[in-house]
Formats: sequence, C-alpha cells, structure tokens
Amino acid sequence: MVATGLVKAVKADYPSISLREAKSFLWIPKQHTVEYDPSGDGAYLLHELGHALLQHNSYSRDIELLAIERAAWTYAIDNLASKYGLEINSELVESSLDTYREWMHTRSTCPTCDLNGVQTGPQLYRCVSCSTTWSVNEARGCNLRRSVQTL
Repeated sequence: MVATGLVKAVKADYPSISLREAKSFLWIPKQHTVEYDPSGDGAYLLHELGHALLQHNSYSRDIELLAIERAAWTYAIDNLASKYGLEINSELVESSLDTYREWMHTRSTCPTCDLNGVQTGPQLYRCVSCSTTWSVNEARGCNLRRSVQTL
C-alpha cells in the first residue's frame, strides 16, 4: 500500500507536481500530475515520479517507450528509493518492464504470417517476411487492434 506519509513527503518535496488518487499509476505530462493507486505498491509511485522528474512527455517509437520506462525505474531506484526509505524489488521492476516487452511484441507481430515486423511510423509496422503493412492503436490501456493496410 502507498503510505500516506510517502504521499505527503512527495507532495512536500515536489510541490510543482500534482498527486491524485486513482485506480492505477500514471504520469500525465500535460497536467503535470502523477496518479496513484493508494492500495498499490509505493514503488510505482516513485516510478511515476521518476517520469515526472525526467520530464518524460512523449515518445514516437515503441522502443523509446521501453527505454523511458527503464529510465524511470532506474531513477526511482538510484535517486528516490533511499530518500523515501523504500526498497524497490528488482522482480517488480522486471515484471513491469515485461508488460511493455509483451506489448511491443504483440504490436509488432504480423497479422498475416505471425512473424515480427519493424516499426515504420508512430503506429505503423511492416513485415520483412511477407511485406504486409499494418497499423495499431495506442493500446496501452485497452485491447490492441491491428489493421492490415492495403496499398
């Protein structure tokens, strides 16, 4: 559970970042707000705070998202955990990163031949094996949809 003391300390240390109770953990750059689930692990709050402090605002390629996720975890471990008296479990970090790896793998799987393609645009892929091109939706918080593109 996210301790009330942790939330108060983060609010005091970073008054320019809003913290808001929610059903999940999320950094919302345009609102300069970290949403947190009070019943969740405080490590996730520090991870989202890491996004805020590293000024993670956007990404254009899926691999960039994985890189900024790892950077936020690294920042939380190296700079925030000891400050707030938390130990961040490496298994929790890898499990979290695995969800992004699985997300990337699913998005890049060709809907025609099931091999992995390459990302050619923000939500576009092309299969190097069968030349199918497809688009994907954002799908970080909902079901993935892939649509084959016709030329």
